[in-house]
Amino acid sequence: MAADIAPYQRSKTLAERAAWDFVAGEGRGLELATVNPTAVLGPVLGPDYSPSLSSIAGMLDGSLPALLKFATGYVDVRDVASLHLLTLKA
Repeated sequence: MAADIAPYQRSKTLAERAAWDFVAGEGRGLELATVNPTAVLGPVLGPDYSPSLSSIAGMLDGSLPALLKFATGYVDVRDVASLHLLTLKA
């Protein structure tokens, strides 16, 4: 794995590899599906915003006095939920 991968993204990759290794070695027929979007945005269910949503909300309402440089892919939370349901039905 490249050394320049950010710690958060690296952790997601390592965790998924460990899950696949576990299923291959000790899963006894267990099936595995993974869903690993980098950043999930969309409607929230309550007042507890994630750091990503708080940053974007702050840029939009002016409470964050800077425009942050984001270099990641985004996916809508509703699409992630749909994908999770599809994996359960597969």
